[in-house]
Amino acid sequence: MNTSTSTTELVLDFWGVEVAVVCSAPTAEHLRFYFADYEVARQLPCPAYSLVIRGDVTGDRPVTYQCSGSDRRDAEWRDMEPSADTVLPPLGALAQRGWAALHASALVPPAQNRALVIVGDSTAGKSTLALELLHRGWGFLSDDTTILDSARNIVPFTRPIGVRERTAQSFPWLADVLRKAPAFTTPTGITRMVRAAAFADIAAAAPWYWTAILRRAGERDFRRQTPQTFELSGDLPADVVALADQPGAGDRGMTSSASWVTLPFDFFGAKVRVRVRHADVEDLRFFYGHFMEEDECGAADLDVELECSDWPVRGFFASLLAKDGLRKTIRVRSGDGSTLLDDRTFTDWSDDPSPLPPFAYAPLVNRLAVTPAAVVRTPRGRVIMLTGPHYVGKTATALAICDCGGQLVSDSTAVFDVDSGRALAFESPLGFRRASLLTRTEMLDETDHRLTVSPDTGLVVLVSPRHVLGKRNTDGAALHAVVALRWGERVTVTVTEKRLRVPWFSRAESFDPTRILPTRTITVSTPAGSRPADIASTILEAIDGP
Repeated sequence: MNTSTSTTELVLDFWGVEVAVVCSAPTAEHLRFYFADYEVARQLPCPAYSLVIRGDVTGDRPVTYQCSGSDRRDAEWRDMEPSADTVLPPLGALAQRGWAALHASALVPPAQNRALVIVGDSTAGKSTLALELLHRGWGFLSDDTTILDSARNIVPFTRPIGVRERTAQSFPWLADVLRKAPAFTTPTGITRMVRAAAFADIAAAAPWYWTAILRRAGERDFRRQTPQTFELSGDLPADVVALADQPGAGDRGMTSSASWVTLPFDFFGAKVRVRVRHADVEDLRFFYGHFMEEDECGAADLDVELECSDWPVRGFFASLLAKDGLRKTIRVRSGDGSTLLDDRTFTDWSDDPSPLPPFAYAPLVNRLAVTPAAVVRTPRGRVIMLTGPHYVGKTATALAICDCGGQLVSDSTAVFDVDSGRALAFESPLGFRRASLLTRTEMLDETDHRLTVSPDTGLVVLVSPRHVLGKRNTDGAALHAVVALRWGERVTVTVTEKRLRVPWFSRAESFDPTRILPTRTITVSTPAGSRPADIASTILEAIDGP
């Protein structure tokens, strides 16, 4: 063992945190090999850490070191799992910046910018799995210690990979690199340290997307715990091949789908910033494009965040439409971010108020009232509201009135200004099912649409009303009449001068249903199989006359 007492100083810069190291020449040579990409000329007069190492870290005797004034003894500091006490790299200082470290390896699949994190006990096979994936074209981020920045992106940490002799036998393609690599004696035998850059590409920082959990087990086992988490055990690297082939299977355009996007909306005068994953942007435009603003303007009233938390890249809306049972998260904050108004996770559709439009939150909750109904303007300009049970034909009847020269104000949700009593235009996708769907299949082949399945009616196709009617929804006005559609054996029309009771959602102190609902109610019985055009003609005759 080299017993030289001469000392050497080197400066290492780990992502902006400098560490000045004073140590023996053999230790300095060892550190330069381990942290070659981080050695710099001293930049700061007072680095964040001053580290004095007493002894030779390449030898078999205990080593002591002093770091920024505190004494600490550690015999195998280079093999420690990452913690706040780790000084190379200085994880304590990084933690103060919101960074974190994992005892894990990380890689990036070819042509993508999202990372697979491999976790497991020591000797579980993290480096073995990493080597197999690197040989298959994956990019290297880290081995054994994985560093996450404050945005939870994994940054490259190019410390060499430790390859044990037993592992090396499984990778003959690595033989030339291993012959040139320095060897060290460890508790598990001879280990050679190789630089990933010698045989693979170093990836750029990438968001954490997949997790592979390595288990030591007697029999082979490969399964997904969630859409992003794999559990792997058995004879490596045989199982590694399965993992290398499967993580990207079936995913759609994932290069940027996991990144966050914030878009501005104006819902009836309420300024809302909506934050979603990139995979949700097109669906967000599809459902709420009518309210989207071109540019961010001024302060927001609300911040809304939507995410499929079990599988972010699948997308909140895609999961919602598929009813796939994945967990989805909704967070609503005040516009200045000071108050968390809602934070809930759910798997299936519920009766909880949707955050978009934000009818349940200020300022809209104090200004608007909503009820499940369709609103149309008749050919003679009278505004009527169609109510009734599910699937009675409100949408089909409203569209039939539009085919006769009327105009759609809103479908499925009627929105009213509490003070004026006026119906407001609310443009949301139309849902086609059963017979109404079959008559429009040719149009749907050429129109942007979304699919979902109702347990009651089967396939439902959602389409923007502009694609069906060729124009945007019109502004409303005070209601002239309410039309109550009811099931019946034959078509009948009953006109009464009595206000209909309907379910309302509003928390405005000034809300008075009598200021919105007219006294005139027209009840129309519709037998099963009725043509919407016939029902529309019956309603128009009762409203506008022959």
